[in-house]
Amino acid sequence: MTAAGPAAVGVDLAELYLAAARADIRGRRQAVREFQAQFGDIQRWRSRPVIERMAGSEAARAFASFAAARTVLSVDAAYVVASASKWGLHVAERDPDQAVRFRLQAASLGFAPLEINKMWSKLAQICVITGQTPDQITAGDYLHGRDQFAAAVTARHGGKSPKSLRTPLFGLNAVMFHRGQAPRPEPRRPWAVRSVPEIGWEVIVGRAPVLAATMRRYLDQLGISLRASSVACIETTLGSSPDMWSCTVT
Repeated sequence: MTAAGPAAVGVDLAELYLAAARADIRGRRQAVREFQAQFGDIQRWRSRPVIERMAGSEAARAFASFAAARTVLSVDAAYVVASASKWGLHVAERDPDQAVRFRLQAASLGFAPLEINKMWSKLAQICVITGQTPDQITAGDYLHGRDQFAAAVTARHGGKSPKSLRTPLFGLNAVMFHRGQAPRPEPRRPWAVRSVPEIGWEVIVGRAPVLAATMRRYLDQLGISLRASSVACIETTLGSSPDMWSCTVT
């Protein structure tokens, strides 16, 4: 698979948008016209307040999301979250090789396809917020973008972090650590506070020895093919995730 890559300086984004169409080219031409009439170009669009950009037509917003992703333009978290655009698709079409690599790495850690899809969507939005590609984003930029993204989602949910945010980010932190683009995941983050207490391996072994033994065998198998740091990360995840153990350890 050949990566499309970011658009070069001066490239005609409208032509790229039309070329990427699988159908309904006429609709895409109309979207470009509406975008240009309402905002002019992508830099002027970016300078407008979120409320003005959100007031644009649906077609204009669709082209704006494509153009922002294709030019690796950093977009404020409030708009990224509010727009509910297909950021994961846009980033995957721009960087297909990077998308495939991420999915393979996540799968090697034991994540299921549905979980990987959700994690990719979150990573794509973080990349758009920071103006980075998945392979190039640094640990510092990842943490900064992730926290901005989480804050924007939490704000839209009345100050409460939804499970649809917590669970994918918990897994994404592990994958990004495995990729060398994030620090070792912590059991909790400020935007993932729970009422369920964290559970240590000692408690799990004492109260659910059969399940604990199964998990240990699983970790031993992972140790054959994964780095020690990756296995340690997964062990931390298994031993400290309240969602995983709250129904078993009481």
